Amino acid sequence: MKLIYDTATRKTKSPPGVEIFVPEWGRTEPIEWVDTTPILEYFDFGAYFYYVADALVKNGYVRGETLFGAPYDFRKGPNENGEWFERLAYLTEYVYSINNNIGITFIAHSMGGRMLLYFLQEMPQEWKDVYVKRVIALSVPWGGSTNTLKALSIGYNLGINLVNSQKMKEVEETYPSVVWLLPSEYFWKENEVLTSMNGNNYTLKNLDQFFSDIGSPNIVEMRKDLQPYGSFMAPGVEMHCLFGNSDNGVFESLNFGKGLNANPIEVKGEGDGTVNRRSLIGCNYWQNTPAQFGYAIHQQEIPDAEHYDILSDFRLIDYITRTLCGVTGYTEVRRQNKTHKNNKIMRIRLF
Repeated sequence: MKLIYDTATRKTKSPPGVEIFVPEWGRTEPIEWVDTTPILEYFDFGAYFYYVADALVKNGYVRGETLFGAPYDFRKGPNENGEWFERLAYLTEYVYSINNNIGITFIAHSMGGRMLLYFLQEMPQEWKDVYVKRVIALSVPWGGSTNTLKALSIGYNLGINLVNSQKMKEVEETYPSVVWLLPSEYFWKENEVLTSMNGNNYTLKNLDQFFSDIGSPNIVEMRKDLQPYGSFMAPGVEMHCLFGNSDNGVFESLNFGKGLNANPIEVKGEGDGTVNRRSLIGCNYWQNTPAQFGYAIHQQEIPDAEHYDILSDFRLIDYITRTLCGVTGYTEVRRQNKTHKNNKIMRIRLF
């Protein structure tokens, strides 16, 4: 899963003998499940967009006719996903044409929302007014996340204790996408301390020095490559922005003490377990901006919903089916082993 950064071409590539590709582009199945192997009878660990897709299908949508997927290589940033943007434009026009010229609803999660934002920023307003009905954005790190600092310095295991953080670091530090999601100047003050080490404080102003000090010069170069893709101009379409929160929150800064180590002191702040709250509520930034004038913004917080689990939360699924199908209300037919603190079911089967 590693990438190799070529300082001459300023692009990444897979190691020799390795080929990784996105399967079945345009279909939803590859993004409904990242792994179909059941771990426990009541724990569908590999489910990703399955619960959302299943709810829509049970309310009249048809895979391959009115419901499509647009997966991309999540390891790479927008600078290396140019073909994806072209294919997404074509897919949008195609789906529009085979469905009686009805505007498209995009549903995007996490970094997919940032990729979609850049796509919409680049498309002419006239095109968006014809082809795009709305965007439903879920847990999007509009302004990045401090967890990327952990990923690039000591490794971030996504909260999965079975995964070795050091092994994750060896992979994550090669991903331009992680670098792209570093905290943004739109959401963090330039003098706000993000990390400390050996008596030095690192902020947005000298973050490159931090990566140099920990021996990661390629990250500095990747930041330069991705600088043109950091605009936060409004998308110019109707937006529905949903996000959760978590008792675990997200750290706001890391203090490594005398040197890089696996157990830095974390200063905690609000968030959904992966993304800082200030970034999740980024849709607020577009209120009353010229590019968004005339296009509504709806924002909703879902309490006790974490970054990934939100995709199986019945409250989010109800919001989506109410918005797209005019219906709500699902019955739990089996209980998962993970619940909200208020005993609300995190993962459900739909009928």
